[in-house]
Amino acid sequence: MIRIKSTIGIILIALLTLTFNSCQKDEEENPDYVGTWVNEEVDSSWGDPVTVITTLVLTKSTFEMTMTVDFGYAIMTMAGMRGSLSVSENQFTITPNSIGFADYETGTLVWVNQGEEGWDEALAEVEMDESETATYSVEGNELTITMEGDDQVFTRQ
Repeated sequence: MIRIKSTIGIILIALLTLTFNSCQKDEEENPDYVGTWVNEEVDSSWGDPVTVITTLVLTKSTFEMTMTVDFGYAIMTMAGMRGSLSVSENQFTITPNSIGFADYETGTLVWVNQGEEGWDEALAEVEMDESETATYSVEGNELTITMEGDDQVFTRQ
């Protein structure tokens, strides 16, 4: 009789454990590219060397990018872009829906949204089509994006 009660007790504990575990919400794991990524490069084409800082924030389906320039005596965000992101295997396709340009008087970005007057000019200014495709790879804390043969390496923040 004791053996039967022990067996029933073990079975009930096992069933309760399975019930509670199956009721827990399954947490989706984010793809390896999701996160905040930064690339810093020194650029001398402006005359004196400046540091160009590109920050890229990726979710499963959106992107936001800002380009900030550190002149040594001042830091200014020069441009930005945000929109949708689709991923297939090792390829990103970005479709911008908003492009920002520096307002030198206020130091902020002035955004032009898709469908608004000036959208086509904004796309031309950043030399983009309605959507662009690039390959990517993630190794450890490094994201490499290759577009038209040029690699840009970002570090996870």
